[in-house]
Amino acid sequence: MTEADWLGSDDPQPMLELLHDKCSDRKLRLFACACCRCIWHLLTDQRIRDAVEISERYADKAATDKELVAKASQMLEESWGLSGDRSDAAYYAVNPCWDNAYCEDGFMATSPYSWSAALSCANEASGNVSGRPSPPSIDEVVAEGRNQCSLLRCIFGNPFRPVAIASSWHTSTVGQLAQAIYDERAFDRLPILGDALEDAGCDNGDILSHCREPGAHARGCWPLDLILGKS
Repeated sequence: MTEADWLGSDDPQPMLELLHDKCSDRKLRLFACACCRCIWHLLTDQRIRDAVEISERYADKAATDKELVAKASQMLEESWGLSGDRSDAAYYAVNPCWDNAYCEDGFMATSPYSWSAALSCANEASGNVSGRPSPPSIDEVVAEGRNQCSLLRCIFGNPFRPVAIASSWHTSTVGQLAQAIYDERAFDRLPILGDALEDAGCDNGDILSHCREPGAHARGCWPLDLILGKS
């Protein structure tokens, strides 16, 4: 995958394959949770929402290994009593580690559970919720793929062009805004953060344009992570 492919891709799978060995479990976890957040209105079972939320807390070291394992076990045990893809999405969001599986051609391939979460969320968003789901339309597949690629670019930025935050840009105003946006999921305030960064002397076009970019944003958003010292 080239930089142009990354920036223009509508298929999250090759993007995730590119990230293998290049990203943290936290980032993968937050991507899986972000996919679930996109269909939050469909996740009406509180057990499913609890699983996503505990995974997010774990990503930020606000939940323990014991709590996470307990929730993963609960999701696995109760999966038969929950709604198919919704249950799967939450289970995979709790377990976004890399899983080895054989491809059809017999070669070993490595894929993240976060991709499985993304697929389950795409099925839900496309209306595949019955016991015998019909395949989503091509337009639905493309639309969901596009949404998830936007989330990947939000969380991982451009891996071909890493960016650093200059210490002079990290004013108290910038730090406070970034923390509030992260804690409150107030991504609509990102343009305000962009203005504050520019006032502090930030002249990086990638950072400023992302802060002002409409569309999907999520916890793990790469400029926020840079400011808050998260990886």
